[in-house]
Amino acid sequence: MMKGNWRQSASIILAAPRPVPTPRFAAPETGQEPFGGVAVRKETAPQTTRQPPVSDLLAFVVQRSSKARFMPRAFVFPGGVIERAVDCDRFWADRQREVEGVSSDGAWKQRLEQVTSFPQPRPPIYDEYRHNDAVMPAEWALRVCAARELYEECGIVPVVDVKTGEAKVLSVAELDGGHGELALFQNAQTVARDNATAFVDLFRRSERYALNFTALVEWSNWLTPRLGVYNRRFDTIFFLLTVNDCPKHKLCDEELQGAQWTSPVNILREGYYGSAPVPPPQVYELSRLARFETCGELEEFAAARAARAGMVRYCPQMIFTSDAVRVTLFPGDDHYELGTKENPPEMIEERKLDMSADELRQQASLLHRAEFRSLDGQERGQTCPWTRWRIYAGSFKDGSDHIAPISEP
Repeated sequence: MMKGNWRQSASIILAAPRPVPTPRFAAPETGQEPFGGVAVRKETAPQTTRQPPVSDLLAFVVQRSSKARFMPRAFVFPGGVIERAVDCDRFWADRQREVEGVSSDGAWKQRLEQVTSFPQPRPPIYDEYRHNDAVMPAEWALRVCAARELYEECGIVPVVDVKTGEAKVLSVAELDGGHGELALFQNAQTVARDNATAFVDLFRRSERYALNFTALVEWSNWLTPRLGVYNRRFDTIFFLLTVNDCPKHKLCDEELQGAQWTSPVNILREGYYGSAPVPPPQVYELSRLARFETCGELEEFAAARAARAGMVRYCPQMIFTSDAVRVTLFPGDDHYELGTKENPPEMIEERKLDMSADELRQQASLLHRAEFRSLDGQERGQTCPWTRWRIYAGSFKDGSDHIAPISEP
């Protein structure tokens, strides 16, 4: 298969139950209401007739800087490109062996084989980091990448207490005045932003805490489509991490201009009505999260799905119709081109058709697509192209045994 000109990356979907509000916190004038001291954004967009289930599930999203070269101002999940020298370091596997208490080399070899023995199908991203003599499985390296980016960007990191075995999430914003090893975590974030090796050095120095990357559950895989608007492409694997509460964040101001814990439907509505860009992968995944009423249901589903089914890489293909609709095709749709060996599906360029989105849809029997309609009925360029969408995925099955997204917020 032709090797693409994209970069591999990992992202983390952080989810938590909605905190119970307490009377001692008054609602500020900013339109945000603190639940137990955590700012949770209120719904600002009009209601629609199609309502997803009432949910206590919150997701953590960050907003990219307006100066970002790739998707400025967009609401996304924390993440970034893999750093081979750091994320593939054998230290992580050695420390994990210590945490799990595996002394036998034979038993540890079986453990590593178990890590890579996931159900089929498997996305190509793992092959980039898989070597016969590797002591750090690709499945672990990409999880380390996602956890590292969460720490660098937001000051949040999942750890396990080596002495007690307790899993927890450390928040730099909540470690003010910390001493000993907690001070290490507080001080290393700024350094790690400019030098990723500081992240692995942090855990080398920590005797009490180990990185809890195995808590991250495989969720989905997206490849940036081939678009004339953006020449930067990323093959990104998304992991899910559920936590008991909403840790506070300390942002990297150079990359991000904001972050919030919010309901999936709420952030979807902000994108739907044009308040801020929400790219298609986030639209799709947030629409999946909106199916769950509780964080516990999400956690249970994700673990069971990852154990019984594989994962398919989604590389959207774009069609611009005569009525100014951006039709985003996903694998399995009748109009999704399978390509050839010389020109595989991920290399298919965007197309323009002299027909409406409705006419195009009526020609297909299997639908797996999203239709984005601009607010004013015209092409909006790069300002906010992803608005007023509807997702068609009800009857589609791709082998990943995943949950279908809601059609619209």
